[in-house]
Amino acid sequence: CEKLQRAVETLRATFPEPAREALWLSARGMIDAAMARAQARQRLAFDVVFQNLLRSGERLATASLDPPRLTEVITDEVLRMGHKNAVISLYADDDQAELTPLIWLHEGRAMAPETARFPARDLLPPEACGRRRTWFVLPLTVETEQLGLAAFELVQGPVTYEMLRGQISTALKTAALHREIVRTTQLHERSVQ
Repeated sequence: CEKLQRAVETLRATFPEPAREALWLSARGMIDAAMARAQARQRLAFDVVFQNLLRSGERLATASLDPPRLTEVITDEVLRMGHKNAVISLYADDDQAELTPLIWLHEGRAMAPETARFPARDLLPPEACGRRRTWFVLPLTVETEQLGLAAFELVQGPVTYEMLRGQISTALKTAALHREIVRTTQLHERSVQ
């Protein structure tokens, strides 16, 4: 739009006839209106993404107490945020040498990973590397604890990925804490009997 506006200004300066002046002013007004509409669409798109992130945070928080449901909700929310290709993997052991895929989205479909574990240095399971893509890989962390990795095919701005990564990390950690509390409670109940 800016290049077109500069071209209109150049033509206006070159051909200053009164009839053309009205035409150029009209064209400039149309360009300004088009730019204003584009900015409004961009602001609306940002608002939609923000509202979607708020909703996904709420859904992930409530699903974190039910592990099978959590995996389903993470998959659903990643898809709703417009990510057709993504991999969410958790560290398989304490030394963080291997990852276990939790979710693999390929072309908008949840797929069952063929690989149970893969080297963490690879970042992605082999089946996710079939075609060249630009991946945005972020660590899944809570405070200083590393849980795994989230990899998204790059289609949006980095702020969206960071917020979604934070929500997924928190939900996974909450689920782990809930499992630990249930396990400890069960052990305590057995010891009291």
